[in-house]
Amino acid sequence: MFKVLTQLQLQHKRIIHIHIVNLSAFSSIINKDLTRKLEEYSLIKPTACTIQEFLNISQDRAKLYNLVRTEIPVRLSGLIINMPDYLPPEVKDQRTGQFVKDYFEMSFKELESFPKHIDHIDKKTEAKFLEVMTRVGIRLGGTTEMLSEAILSSNILSTHQKYSNLQSTLNSIFRQNLSVDVLVNVYKPKWTKSFECITFIDPKNNIIEDLESAYGDARYLCEQHYINAPQLSITSNTETVFPFIPNHLYLIFFEIFKNSLRATVETHEELSENLPPVQVTLTSEGDRISVSIHDEGGGMAPDKIVHAMKFFSTSAVLNEMSLYQGAHSSPLAGFGFGLGMARVYTEYFGGTLDVTSEEGKGTTVKICLNSNPDLARENV
Repeated sequence: MFKVLTQLQLQHKRIIHIHIVNLSAFSSIINKDLTRKLEEYSLIKPTACTIQEFLNISQDRAKLYNLVRTEIPVRLSGLIINMPDYLPPEVKDQRTGQFVKDYFEMSFKELESFPKHIDHIDKKTEAKFLEVMTRVGIRLGGTTEMLSEAILSSNILSTHQKYSNLQSTLNSIFRQNLSVDVLVNVYKPKWTKSFECITFIDPKNNIIEDLESAYGDARYLCEQHYINAPQLSITSNTETVFPFIPNHLYLIFFEIFKNSLRATVETHEELSENLPPVQVTLTSEGDRISVSIHDEGGGMAPDKIVHAMKFFSTSAVLNEMSLYQGAHSSPLAGFGFGLGMARVYTEYFGGTLDVTSEEGKGTTVKICLNSNPDLARENV
């Protein structure tokens, strides 16, 4: 058994080496020195942190710097090395497909210009590192939109097998992209809920506020399109304040509410003055909190539920007008990334997202999250 395992490990190293050699031959960003570093990082297993560990280490900027400076290149190396296998040639050859690859490589190169370990972070180093973190965060934020455009422009969605293969590929890319984005925002948050938050994790996050914020924006979109929207009803018998990342929860709930509001309005057009509300129920399950979002929007057949969880599952027409309206900008009818991306974010810290539906009646999306920050560990 030991001999077989060793052979597999050696084979894996050889495959990585071949990928890196090919990468250096065709990349204008990765030189020989960075090629060697990529190979070194690719052999290091990513270190998964809990929400509580992030909160603890964020109190010491030097320790946080050391974690981020070491861990981001490890996670980026996996993305950079595997990109040739992730995407079919039709997608890689698109302009925005090349941008995704280049942005990962540029971020890796910039980070490698900083020392790996420091005992104290001075103002000059901090300022320069924050600049790089800002640029890396902007690049990561565009991954969904750029890949979407590359895929749509490639026309591979018309091929069933390629469409099917794309699902696991996109899930891997988005999950790894998120793993880097989490580290960036632990160090340099793009947005925080409170001035008291030194990172994008809110130690006193109230999940009801996240629900209400996401619903408010989804309702605005629904009213812009349909001139009407169902009300929100929230019932809770549990503690709703616990450490979590507000904008992760916002994205999850926003995507679900968009679907629920749209389905409800389209199903009950004749009840414009008395639409059935979207009902949210919060309950505790040990160290986990359960959020059930139920609508009476007509429901789905079992095969439709499976399809709804896929990327590019939308029934809306995909055209040039929506190229840059992916999962992050989130129009009322975008790429059909909603539930798929919501699941990526839900599962990142050990949560689950399940959909049940009764055709002709309604749909329930149940999200379970670790409310104990010591148990909410990254899925890297």
